Amino acid sequence: MKVRKIQGSVTPYDDLVAVLDELHRVGPINSSILETLSLYRIFHPDTFSQLEERIISALGLFYKVLRPENLYSFLLSSIGEAHKSTYGEYLTPVQASVRRAVDNKQFISISAPTSAGKSYSIRDFIAEQNGDAVVIVPSRALIAEYINTMKERFNGDKGVMITSFVDAIFTNRDPRRIFVLTPERARDLFTTSAKLDIKVFFFDEAHVSEDRSRGVVFDVLVRRIQKAFPSAKLIFAHPFVDNPDAQFKKHNIPADNAYARSYTHGTVGKICVFQHSNSHC
Repeated sequence: MKVRKIQGSVTPYDDLVAVLDELHRVGPINSSILETLSLYRIFHPDTFSQLEERIISALGLFYKVLRPENLYSFLLSSIGEAHKSTYGEYLTPVQASVRRAVDNKQFISISAPTSAGKSYSIRDFIAEQNGDAVVIVPSRALIAEYINTMKERFNGDKGVMITSFVDAIFTNRDPRRIFVLTPERARDLFTTSAKLDIKVFFFDEAHVSEDRSRGVVFDVLVRRIQKAFPSAKLIFAHPFVDNPDAQFKKHNIPADNAYARSYTHGTVGKICVFQHSNSHC
């Protein structure tokens, strides 16, 4: 059993060096690597502490190693500093990859675990743009979460209106509008009398398009957006999808100005705890 093997290891340092080497070569591409690190952290904390800074650097968590104390971490920190210089934040490799994609392409469809931070990069991108923006979420329960996040990001900026409804209000101030809507509410975008200058649409949890009933509403919405806002950037984000480029094929989106990738990387270690009825286990 993996847990017992790690717990009883007599060469934990050498074992961790091998894990670090794999992490350096391929990154945290599966949960097995992260689980292994977590188990060594629990069962061999003293040994783990000797390599902890290198492991954190290899994971791409540059914001946690601001003052490297070894050559390996110092060299990798240059990547984090480059992200900081370009985007104003210490991004992980996945976040930086997502950000480059949304900067350079009109159509983006990505899949990544929740812990990878894809939505963070996209929200930051939206916040830094000019013009109106629309965030499409699958349920009303997520609307409040997104609105609170956006309000924190703009920190009371009166020139930005964040709303969960498509309303033609405050037209005399002409604020920048960020709408957080469900696919059903988003239909009001095409009937409002307000003059909207929508530059980007972000479809979070875009796998709702595979739902038998709501998927029809989602797909019709995407096609109406393409027709009404042909120059707008369309970003699709999924949690676990092997073929995020399916969005492009479904909606006849040209591949030459599109980017699709499925990221399997995670940044959070996961530990599975089992309770057995057999007291000897």
